[in-house]
Amino acid sequence: MFESMIPNFEGEEASIRFVANKGYAMVVNLRSLTPQYYRSTFPQGWENRYIANRFALIDPILYWAAWNTGVVRWSEITATRKIALNDHVMKCAKEYDLNYGAVFSYKTGKSRTSRNIFSVARDDREFTDEELKFLEATFNRILSFIGEETQITKAELDVLTLAAQGKTQQEIAEHEGISKETVKKRMEKARRTLGATSGTHAVAIAISRKLITL
Repeated sequence: MFESMIPNFEGEEASIRFVANKGYAMVVNLRSLTPQYYRSTFPQGWENRYIANRFALIDPILYWAAWNTGVVRWSEITATRKIALNDHVMKCAKEYDLNYGAVFSYKTGKSRTSRNIFSVARDDREFTDEELKFLEATFNRILSFIGEETQITKAELDVLTLAAQGKTQQEIAEHEGISKETVKKRMEKARRTLGATSGTHAVAIAISRKLITL
């Protein structure tokens, strides 16, 4: 998914893993514990245990990210870690050499509830300030290619799909059994939602984000 949306993603990921030698988790457009996009290179054993034990419900890193904006080292998250269950998550993480880490959290556009979260880990030492600045810049660069969470309807996606197949607005109207004016309105709504400059651009964005397939 990320490879198809982000130019040179393999290079971006390699630079992240050079700094975060025990992996990372990238959560994009998270709402109600459900992300639009998710990628993790943390040890698979930890991923499996995290899911099986529902650690997301008591994870102090995720809790901090849900209520704060910016960056913090894991060791600096003290308030929630005083709770036994929350600190248990961190102790379990160390069993997989996730000893040191940091988390970045940003709101998604104007949304008050949607978040972009980037958590990184090392096994040997704390991240330096310079490394955190580098990782933040990388994360922001990746986010710039993904964009905000789409609130696009199925009807709008159907119009984009037909447009991507090369059909004219009149042909789309006939195919969908709607007026040409309705097609125009749906295209325009999709364009605004996706932040596109034109209908053609909206189609390209929808394809790149895997919202439609040809």
